[in-house]
Amino acid sequence: MLPPCRLNDRSQSIITNIYRNIKGHPKFTHLTVRLSSERITTGFMSIEVSNNGQPINLFMFCPNWMGNIDSVAIYGSNLNRHYSTISKTLNIFGLPVIGIDMDSGMSDFVDVQIGKY
Repeated sequence: MLPPCRLNDRSQSIITNIYRNIKGHPKFTHLTVRLSSERITTGFMSIEVSNNGQPINLFMFCPNWMGNIDSVAIYGSNLNRHYSTISKTLNIFGLPVIGIDMDSGMSDFVDVQIGKY
């Protein structure tokens, strides 16, 4: 039985830098930006953006079997705008996008598949 997939050190570093860039950007100074790590139990990391305790967006970074970022799931507000922007640029946070879908589960989300980086 294989162990659960976990983000490798390089991927964790990339996500931590994304978090720092969002948190430090003037556009987000009035918002709360948190980095959550569920590396041990589920293998993923997430960045949550909220305003006065109300969630705006959650970006969940999911690993592949090698520990690289395989996909980013985006939950929350403005999903159509996220979908449109990412579809046009084929880029999310500087990472190459090889596929993007609108999906639903417990809630709607944008599923972004990441290419080699």
